[in-house]
Amino acid sequence: MQVSRVIKVLVLIVATSLMAGCKLAVMVTSGGDVISASGTRNCLAGKICEFDVAADFNETFTAIPKSGYEFVQWRGAKNVNFLCADQASPTCTYSLVGNPNAATIAAQTVFGYLKPEFREVGIDTDGDKIRNDLDGD
Repeated sequence: MQVSRVIKVLVLIVATSLMAGCKLAVMVTSGGDVISASGTRNCLAGKICEFDVAADFNETFTAIPKSGYEFVQWRGAKNVNFLCADQASPTCTYSLVGNPNAATIAAQTVFGYLKPEFREVGIDTDGDKIRNDLDGD
C-alpha cells in the first residue's frame, strides 16, 4: 500500500515538473476578444487563456472590441509581469526572438499577463449619435 502511494506522489511530481516553464495568461472581459496574428493564440470574450512561452515565442495580439464597446488600454502594472501595461494601442507584441536570455526566461516558472480594458460606449442603431439605452426614440 505504501509503495503505491509513493509511486503516485512521484508521478505527480514528475507531471508537475513537466508543466513548469514560462506561461502567458491572456485575460479577456466580455467587452471584446484578443486575436493573435498567428491565429493559434486567440482568446475570446469572458475567457482566461494560457499559452506556453518557449525561447522562440513571437506573437502579436490585437484587442478587438465587441459592438457597443471600445478598447481603452492594456491593463496592469509593469512590475507584476503585465505585458504592454498602460499602452493605448490595441496591438501588443511579445517576442523572445533575438533576446540573449530567451532560454532562461522560457525555462522560468513564471506567468506573464495580458489584459485588455474595454469601455462600454453603447450602441446607436438609429444613427443620431445617442446610445440606444439613453435614446427616447
